[in-house]
Amino acid sequence: MAERQSMTVKESTVRSLIAFLRAYHAKEAPSGQNDGSNDTDDLHDDLEMNKGATDVADLQGMYSSLNADERYDVGALALLGMEEVGTLEEGRAMARDNGQPGMAEFLEMPLSPQFLADGLERAGYPSGGYDPSRTQGDDEHAV
Repeated sequence: MAERQSMTVKESTVRSLIAFLRAYHAKEAPSGQNDGSNDTDDLHDDLEMNKGATDVADLQGMYSSLNADERYDVGALALLGMEEVGTLEEGRAMARDNGQPGMAEFLEMPLSPQFLADGLERAGYPSGGYDPSRTQGDDEHAV
């Protein structure tokens, strides 16, 4: 296992971003097969097609709550996951040189959740059954 590299952003925050990005990228475009045949059906179809707006708002909200250093860490993790850099520090330097990544870049990149997950792994944060909904206090046998 790689030596754990220091990050400003919390691992749980990155794992949450990964989950939201996976959900966002897993959505399929409407097929058009169930187009409404009348005004009521058309209204219903429009409501279904706009369900993804909440996911984007959640992602934007979570990302905008990060400070500049945390955003650079997220960008560095993506670069590390893409094997563009060898360490988080190199990734931070590249992210600073290229400008802070925005959520739009992650939304446009279908493999962004995998790049972030791979970046965490390479930075010494293996998934190993990580469950963001649990804390150490949840386990009655935790030491």
